[in-house]
Amino acid sequence: MNPEDWEERYYQIGCKLIGLACTHLLEDLDEKLFMSHPVDHRVVGFRSRTLVTRFGDITFNRRLYIDNEGNY
Repeated sequence: MNPEDWEERYYQIGCKLIGLACTHLLEDLDEKLFMSHPVDHRVVGFRSRTLVTRFGDITFNRRLYIDNEGNY
């Protein structure tokens, strides 16, 4: 490792770690929403979602719901 690059290298490592933590947080929140979703909504699958953040793009999976009237 080049001594002049240490700051950028550790910044990138930090951003990746924060991104992973946020991915887990968002998927945990989706799980909590699932546990309390309305009874007239059913899960029809998962969708991948990407958020653009200060520390990079975060991609996570979330549930897609449909109600009795066919609304997502």
